[in-house]
Amino acid sequence: MSRFFTKFLIFFLLGSACVGLTQKRVALAQEQFETQYNIVYNVQPSGEAQITQNIVIINKQKDVLVTNYILTVKQMEIYDVTASDKKDRLDVDIKSQDNETVVKVMLKNQAIGEGKKNEIKLAYKSKQIAGKIGEIWNINIPPVETSQSTSVYNVELNVPAEFGPKIFVSPTPNTEKDHYFKFDKDSINGKSISASYGKYQVVNFSLKYDLKNNLWLPVFQEIALPPQIFDRQQILYKSLNPKPHHMRTDADGNILAVYSLNPKQELNITLVGSARLLGTQIDPQKSGKMAELSPKLIKDYTQAQKYWEVNAPEIQNLAKELFDPNKTVAQNAQTAYDYITKNLRYNFDIIKEDFVERQGALTALTNPTGSWACMEFTDLFIALTRAMGIPARELDGYAFSTAENITPLSINLKNGDLLHAWPEFYDPVYGWTAVDPTWGSTSGIDYFTKLDTSHFVFSVKGLNSEYPFPAGAYRFDNSGKQVEVDFAQDGAFGDEFRDGIKVEKMININPYYIFKGYQKYKITNLGGTILYNLNGTKKTLLPFDSESIYISKQMQKINYKDFNDNEKDFVFRASAV
Repeated sequence: MSRFFTKFLIFFLLGSACVGLTQKRVALAQEQFETQYNIVYNVQPSGEAQITQNIVIINKQKDVLVTNYILTVKQMEIYDVTASDKKDRLDVDIKSQDNETVVKVMLKNQAIGEGKKNEIKLAYKSKQIAGKIGEIWNINIPPVETSQSTSVYNVELNVPAEFGPKIFVSPTPNTEKDHYFKFDKDSINGKSISASYGKYQVVNFSLKYDLKNNLWLPVFQEIALPPQIFDRQQILYKSLNPKPHHMRTDADGNILAVYSLNPKQELNITLVGSARLLGTQIDPQKSGKMAELSPKLIKDYTQAQKYWEVNAPEIQNLAKELFDPNKTVAQNAQTAYDYITKNLRYNFDIIKEDFVERQGALTALTNPTGSWACMEFTDLFIALTRAMGIPARELDGYAFSTAENITPLSINLKNGDLLHAWPEFYDPVYGWTAVDPTWGSTSGIDYFTKLDTSHFVFSVKGLNSEYPFPAGAYRFDNSGKQVEVDFAQDGAFGDEFRDGIKVEKMININPYYIFKGYQKYKITNLGGTILYNLNGTKKTLLPFDSESIYISKQMQKINYKDFNDNEKDFVFRASAV
């Protein structure tokens, strides 16, 4: 009987496609064996994961056998490794070098004969499957490349209840019950498994803005403050010094503080606040139809702009190739996302450069050997989706990355301020939906159907591809960092979200309202949160800003909505104003 020696390699991180056997030998091995895997990840409240692989190797020929099993784990530390079959504990040889661990299991009771099975149980632990960032627990199980000989590949994930409520789990599991999830080979399909748990992420921030008037005449200049985004980002503005002349919002939802500068004046501005970041998840199959998109949104957010060369033949041709009129909006956007994550290469050395010049969508598309920053990933997504007729725009801000080798930041501003850019598209069902093709490309994690709580928006660019600038880009010298963002220490954020309102009686000279018995009041927002729909007028009252409204003398209360769309009343006494 001839003996055949083979190795089975399971690669555990980030698109590993290399193998230790020649293609001919791998093909022969696949013909001679069938493999089945049932892998269980038990995550403990501490974040440590107990991983158990139950492997079945079935002989497909009479004269072959398996003498050992090899597991190769990349960029992840494992320990407490044990192996056994149905009869004995098996010897294990472990070698680690250059961020790679090779585990070799020597079989004792080899199965011989067609249809015979080798059953192996391999167990080990790791502290790098689950990690807590601020208030959020994130779980990432990297993708595994399975061969044609793998008939069964099941993954079970058990998450401790102590992690809190689920934000998302991706891809969609075949079975879900409480904190238990099961995936099969088809549902995983070479994708990583990711999950996020917790209510929301809480961060504190301090942002500095430098303005300078070089003219001999007074001017108005404005800065963009982190905007409030429904279902994704709630902002508490604690202080803004000095106070602006006035504040306004633009069509993209940016909050702009406007300052009056005298001739040759320099102004240093500091904004201090907190943010509550929420995760979102979508199902592309349940997305809206292309015909349901608003004509105004199409008109405003599918136009060509600098860096978004929508009308270029190369962009148009690719968009037509990717677009399917029978698919939903999100499904078509996902084809653009998938193309970018598969074809664009990220430049990890860009972080070393003092200045990163933006190249735009067309340059990135037409230079297949190039490597790019997050800006080009974002620009190409926007250009392609706009060319499909899908509204899209850019988000600039801060992203929390604990592993910059897979989730990088690449807008390098002076003095160490690092920002990130990512796009969003509009869906008739889900509204503005943020995605991150850069991180999707570098990590192998799904950043299309869900976006985690690590993305903090400073500004939105939609009607203009170059304006407004995000925090960190307002400076007139090279001194000091302008962006400081960190996780809140105790997560006690809700108590600070108390609305503060000041009511002042004004002189009413409007004959119509005098006749109706209304009094004019000046309402000032002191609470640092945004107030919506003041007394049903659809007026928005920004922090540190004031608004004049007319109120019935009998009512003497202010009605408004908060971030969560809850209606609230502020009752005041006439004698107090």
